Amino acid sequence: VARAIFGSTIPVISAVGHEIDFTIADFVADIRAATPTGAAELAVPHFAELLRHVDGLQQRMIGALSTRLRDMQSRVERIQQSSVFAKPTQRIQQLRQQIDHTENELELLLTKSVGIRQKQVHELNRRLTAKSPVERLIRMEQRFGYSLQKLQSAMDVRLDSAANRFHRTIDKLDAYSPLQVMKRGYSLTYRDGKGAHLVRSIRQLQLGDRVHVRVPDGWLDCQVWGMEEEAEHAEQKASGKQSADK
Repeated sequence: VARAIFGSTIPVISAVGHEIDFTIADFVADIRAATPTGAAELAVPHFAELLRHVDGLQQRMIGALSTRLRDMQSRVERIQQSSVFAKPTQRIQQLRQQIDHTENELELLLTKSVGIRQKQVHELNRRLTAKSPVERLIRMEQRFGYSLQKLQSAMDVRLDSAANRFHRTIDKLDAYSPLQVMKRGYSLTYRDGKGAHLVRSIRQLQLGDRVHVRVPDGWLDCQVWGMEEEAEHAEQKASGKQSADK
């Protein structure tokens, strides 16, 4: 019974009545009543209450209908008092004025639209003219002339800069030239022929060796008759030998 009450889709009132303890049906039912009479009172409303409810609904319906009738009557009265019924020609005149106003607005819009289209046509003509092959050729010639001038100016600047660097390099080379050094009283000594092996130390020569000496205006054929080493170089040589012995 408890399972049937719990699975029922219809609301169930448990009213076993006059029992000492609660039953399982009381816990699974939708509502519990102490007696079957109490269950009947819960399931069926009182007749007087139903009458009061019906009377309330009737009063509300009468009030709503009365309000609706008054609203409709007011609307009819306003319509009867409106200018459409009182002065029908006045409404026609208003409509005519609206038509005239609309025509004026359309005329202004058309005039404005024509002006806009004319401006667009002028702009298109200008753009077409700007993209004309003749105009493009003229602009290309102008750009080419301007680029040629810039290139010529850049080349002149580069050439001047290169010429200046070249002259400075020539001056440096001339300043470091052995001939310029020899003009200040220096000479170059070679052994084994003219310009063959430059003598940089007396240890490269022996007594009796023939050497060739280059001076600014020619060559000297000489023979070594004596050699004298600088004291500083001799000390350095001796110091190096002692270090090697250690």
